[in-house]
Amino acid sequence: EIWGTGEFGSYGISLGNGKIAFGLHNGQEGTTLCGNTYVADNLWHHVAVTRRESTGEMRIYVDGKLDSNIYGPRGDISYNFGGGTGGGTGLYYMVIGASKLGVENENYPSYNGYFDELRFSNSVRYTQNFTPTNIPFLTDDYTMGLYHFDEGTGIEVVDTAYVVSSPSNGFLSVGGNPAGPLWTTQTPILPTSDDTGSSGGITTGGGGGGGGGGSSTTTGTTQTQTFPDVPPNHTFYNYIETLAKYKVVSGYSDGYFRPDDTVTRGQMAKFVANGFGFIKVDESCKRFPDVNKNSVFYDYIITLKCKGIVTGYSDGYFKPEEPVTRGQAMKFVINGARTAKGDPLFLPKSGVNPFPDLPSSNTFHEYVLSAYSNSIISGFSDGTFKPEDTVTRGAMSKMVSNTRDKLLE
Repeated sequence: EIWGTGEFGSYGISLGNGKIAFGLHNGQEGTTLCGNTYVADNLWHHVAVTRRESTGEMRIYVDGKLDSNIYGPRGDISYNFGGGTGGGTGLYYMVIGASKLGVENENYPSYNGYFDELRFSNSVRYTQNFTPTNIPFLTDDYTMGLYHFDEGTGIEVVDTAYVVSSPSNGFLSVGGNPAGPLWTTQTPILPTSDDTGSSGGITTGGGGGGGGGGSSTTTGTTQTQTFPDVPPNHTFYNYIETLAKYKVVSGYSDGYFRPDDTVTRGQMAKFVANGFGFIKVDESCKRFPDVNKNSVFYDYIITLKCKGIVTGYSDGYFKPEEPVTRGQAMKFVINGARTAKGDPLFLPKSGVNPFPDLPSSNTFHEYVLSAYSNSIISGFSDGTFKPEDTVTRGAMSKMVSNTRDKLLE
């Protein structure tokens, strides 16, 4: 809401006729961008809106694809902490699931659907079509506010934006017509074939009708087979199908996955970047001299390098076409998981080393034991790990899928 022309701006996102509407005002003029994609279909959808201050360009992305864009007013639209907040809600600067006027005015109804994973950023994250992440959002340098909606009872949420040394707290206010928001269970609706959300969430207004709201059911027992060379009885079938469902892997252009092919270091970078939801970063670090910008793996490799997940060889090269070893793969995966989680996750849980071919002097000793003690890998039937052996695409799918499961625990 705008409190007096020229004082400050505001922005908001809502549903209009089942489509996303993104509006903003800079204190002098305003614009509303209306989307084209119908999202009130009882399926989960990934929605992202971006706005660039310097040009005023506003964009709506639905499920990773550009839905609509327009050039609106330029300049700062941040809310003025010293100003008012509009009628009816004297204290609230951000409202999720309703208008601030909804507490006392039935003409401003609550959003009638489900939310999960809400993130505010101080930088434009998406400039082109992308594959939406399918794990809970993770904090980074651009994150100003992050709400998983499964932190507790729904009484209090935490936002550390603009607060030095301590959080600023927001409180759940139930009101409006229909009443909301209300906290749901961990699994508010059954997943669908298009489900890209994680468990948990809030519903506002009791569910149904809103984008991603309502309920759906699945029937039948026929197993999916995405790739003709990965039948249901394949050793790595479940892992590959899981990654394919969440668009971590897509196979080759001929429709095959080739689970027995050896993974290269370039492919490994793509596995990790997609598997842990890393988006392409601005190139703030020097690229590897042997990874050309035209390489199909360039974006994945430079992203992992800038995040400190990979460092390359001592000679400064990355060697993207070389096969990745099992030891190297464990470093890729564990470093990726730790970076994604933002803390020293996956440390070895005990000093026990079950692998006779993995002495403490081995470069990858700590990463392998971290993966083993967290049930990500188990080694071979003869009790060895074989850290210098190459990795197949099927085995890599198991490593990444198991690690993703641990991140979601």
